[in-house]
Amino acid sequence: MYPRYHSRTVCFLLLPHVHLLDLAGPAQVFYEASQLGAAPYQLIYASATSEVISEQALPFGSLPSFQDVTLQAGDYVVVPGVDFNTFKTGKLNGAIKAIRPWLHQQLMSGVA
Repeated sequence: MYPRYHSRTVCFLLLPHVHLLDLAGPAQVFYEASQLGAAPYQLIYASATSEVISEQALPFGSLPSFQDVTLQAGDYVVVPGVDFNTFKTGKLNGAIKAIRPWLHQQLMSGVA
């Protein structure tokens, strides 16, 4: 039997043009760890906009704003990878500018 740990939140911060595998892989790892009893994780998904369309054209709707997410020290933020050309051409600059202060605040409060 695995030792029990305090529940931790894992916030997946979705940007436009997110790659599905970069989201699904880490989400599955945290889900399975929680199911095995190694550590109880609560998975949540948030974004700078209420809808995000992945690079593979799968839409994610009704996403809460990252600003409405309350995290505590020991929680995690995961920013899955996005399409490189979209990033390189600056099409994500608005979303990055919006989330940067929030991410910095999370880091300063002990969120990993």
